[in-house]
Amino acid sequence: MERPNSPQLDTLLATVEELRLQEARLAELKALVATQAQALSQIANKASRIEAAIYAYWYAPEVHASDLALGATGRAHPGRLLKAAGPVSVGVPCDRCGEDLPIRSRNEMKETQERLRSSPRWAEGYRVLCLGCEEAVLDARRLASDRQDKARAARCQVLAALPYADYLRTPEWRDAMAQHLWFRAHEFQNLGCEACGSEEERGVYHKSLDDLGHADDVVLLCATCRGALAGAGKLAGEPGPQNRLKDADAERILAERFADLQA
Repeated sequence: MERPNSPQLDTLLATVEELRLQEARLAELKALVATQAQALSQIANKASRIEAAIYAYWYAPEVHASDLALGATGRAHPGRLLKAAGPVSVGVPCDRCGEDLPIRSRNEMKETQERLRSSPRWAEGYRVLCLGCEEAVLDARRLASDRQDKARAARCQVLAALPYADYLRTPEWRDAMAQHLWFRAHEFQNLGCEACGSEEERGVYHKSLDDLGHADDVVLLCATCRGALAGAGKLAGEPGPQNRLKDADAERILAERFADLQA
């Protein structure tokens, strides 16, 4: 087949050729690593030879265990190397208690090293934890969650006992209204009345007074639809200024939504 005349094809084939060269170089490096691992046999002192091989076994998992074993013991079986080494501590401490982690395999050691090089995987800032500390952290999370649930339940009882006009002055109402408007803007890309679509004299109103401050059941309505639904007994509570949606706030929320779409 005749090669097409194409700059894009030329670039692609040049990159493929570079990839082949790198793969060949990688193969050479792997062969060199094997040779250097076996060359540990040149360390005269047996204890030093075993120590060097064991260190490479744990901290250089790219090196085949059989090559290390051959260099340290003259036999290619890794079990002989590990038996000769006896119990070892790999020296990777738990981020929380400082005790050495019980690393049981090279794969586990490789995963641990990757975690140490990466950002903390625990919200508390820890990268690696022993089993005991994992359980302790999870227990602390559960206790904190239980405390938050109890505090939230107590707060909901307080909110439920408030006169409706007082509830409308709470931060919980401001959050509930903001969340509903955010949802409408992100799901429907508009803040029109949910009944007729009008953008005149809008507000957010309760359909029921159950679960105030926890799961407010609300709807965005124009003044005309609010009056009709209120007259039909389908809205709850006597609305106040805090229910109203200002045009400037609506424009800001939609502008933020459109900015998110373009980002």
